[in-house]
Amino acid sequence: MDLKQTFLSFDGRMARQSFWLYGVLALGLLNFIGGTILGVVSSTLALLLSLALLWPSISISAKRCHDRGRSGWFLLIGLIPVVGGLWLLVELGFLRGTVGANPYGDDPVLATTGVTDTGGSHDWHHHRANDGNHSDNDRSDNASDSGSDSSSSD
Repeated sequence: MDLKQTFLSFDGRMARQSFWLYGVLALGLLNFIGGTILGVVSSTLALLLSLALLWPSISISAKRCHDRGRSGWFLLIGLIPVVGGLWLLVELGFLRGTVGANPYGDDPVLATTGVTDTGGSHDWHHHRANDGNHSDNDRSDNASDSGSDSSSSD
């Protein structure tokens, strides 16, 4: 993803690592350092810098929403005092995006690892849990089968 796509476009998805690197670290430091330096000269310049960084911040956050399978409009949840900001922090900063392609694009984590076949990989935990259940069921079926065999041989 090039810089124009990363900071200016609302299309596509962004993984958590990129969100923390570009959205929080880079834009946050730029706003803090630039705002501090410009604030010494003029508070108006510091405000203009913050406004200029607003678009890239929303763009990056919207792409992170897309990775979670949500619309960029989900960012409006942040307008709810206290709870909204915490909700966004958890959703965008800590929770894994949808595995595989979703309506907003391909999985950015799989794209960086070079994995192209996602057939069924999103259900790995589900299938794994079912495999455990089948093992237990198979054991009980085998036990009942062996029990029926022993009773029929008597």
